[in-house]
Amino acid sequence: MSQSGIDSMYQANQPKGTVFYSGITLPQGYYDDFQFNSTNGVSIMLISNSTVYVMISSQLPSSGNFNDVILHQQGRIVTERLNETGEFYLIVYNNVSSGTALISNLYIVGQKAPTGIADIGVQPQGNSLVPFIQNFTEAFGYVKLYSISAFNATPPNGTSRYGASLQLNTVIQVNTPSGSQQYWAQDVIGFNTREQTYYVEDNVWNFTSISSELNNNLIRGEGSVYLDGLQEYYAFGTSTYNYSLPLSLGLMDYVTSNSTSFTVHFGFTNSSGTFWYDNVTVLIPNDGSYMLVSGYNATGGGNAYDAELVFGGEGNGEFTQYLSLNATLDMFFLDGNHFFSPRYVTPFGLDTEESADDLNTYPVNGAWEVTTGKDDPYLPFPNVKPQILLLNKHS
Repeated sequence: MSQSGIDSMYQANQPKGTVFYSGITLPQGYYDDFQFNSTNGVSIMLISNSTVYVMISSQLPSSGNFNDVILHQQGRIVTERLNETGEFYLIVYNNVSSGTALISNLYIVGQKAPTGIADIGVQPQGNSLVPFIQNFTEAFGYVKLYSISAFNATPPNGTSRYGASLQLNTVIQVNTPSGSQQYWAQDVIGFNTREQTYYVEDNVWNFTSISSELNNNLIRGEGSVYLDGLQEYYAFGTSTYNYSLPLSLGLMDYVTSNSTSFTVHFGFTNSSGTFWYDNVTVLIPNDGSYMLVSGYNATGGGNAYDAELVFGGEGNGEFTQYLSLNATLDMFFLDGNHFFSPRYVTPFGLDTEESADDLNTYPVNGAWEVTTGKDDPYLPFPNVKPQILLLNKHS
């Protein structure tokens, strides 16, 4: 047996509890291995016509004989829950196909993940899990909060020990004369759950490469460009608002473009109305820009083409513990005058680093409820009818 020499495509901004790989090809008789850690159980979701094994390091074979493994499954779709803890290896072996096998997507999702609803571009079809593509120009997210409390004894700089966030995140595909580029738009509600205050902040990241660049001279908005490790990003935040429970809020953003630039328009709704608080223009020539969900591949920087409405830490990659949460979520998209829901949603996001522990998502009365409890992310859930009257379309 030979091991594939093809490097895996790794997600640069992956959540602490999520690993995402895409676009790996395996010739017949080749295999690839993926190392991961499980502190409180993980779920594995894989699309590939291959044989899959999970084992601890002492079980790694020096030859092609896999014995005494934790998991052994064959087929195009693999969805398994692993309750053991420790360091593990997942082996994907192309001993099924007579030709090249493609790992179109592999997800390893732990308890520490951004939790809510996300469209990752895959759906069940018969006994398989198949990818799909959706284009749109606007995204909407709605939350009704009945309770929320979070605590982190050692939060990262710039965040509160009682901080939490709800994020509407989308990937923007920009078709330029020299090739495609990808940008990530974040519309975020940041909570201080002790003081019962919130603010709204937007971020724009360049997902075209792992070492992200944003030229401060080529981006226009109310905010500024900052540096986070090897990545530059744009950010702007509103003033702070007080809240009482129950609380209803909405997040929304849409993209427009012309031949010399594209613009992301960020907004939110509260009990006082709808506010479009920032318009972020990136001055690059393009032949069209739109939001994209795709389960077929990853961005140039190795990130997922997904759309997320998820709870996590307040910011700066924070993982936090939710002491209590009872929230109803809804997400939908607009393309022209056509409103539509995600075809299928998963209870975890793939792109944001902010994550949470011990949250659970399940469908209730045509929307999605997120509460504290054991997270168990298996297959995507079927879509639901969007509650489009709860948010106002931009004028």
